[in-house]
Amino acid sequence: MSEQGIEIQEGIESQRRVVRKRKSITARTIRRWLRRNGYNYTDVRKGVYIDGYERKDVIAYDKDFIKALGELWLFVVEFENDGRIEEKDCPLGCMVGGNR
Repeated sequence: MSEQGIEIQEGIESQRRVVRKRKSITARTIRRWLRRNGYNYTDVRKGVYIDGYERKDVIAYDKDFIKALGELWLFVVEFENDGRIEEKDCPLGCMVGGNR
């Protein structure tokens, strides 16, 4: 048999091999489906912080926190640049620096 005949015979043999079927879909297929449905696939690496500050529940919590902080601000002790306690009106019964 000639070399050309051997090459043809090897090509036919390689075509006869049974192709293994995948039991699950590949990551590439998933990314392709995500892209077709309008999603962007990104790889999140360890150490990356993703902030959810735009979520509705976080916004509501922030508003409540700021309101509570505003109510407590009367009890916050503030200092002048030279280290003295800043004069301010404190709620009745509040002891700032032990003298009010």
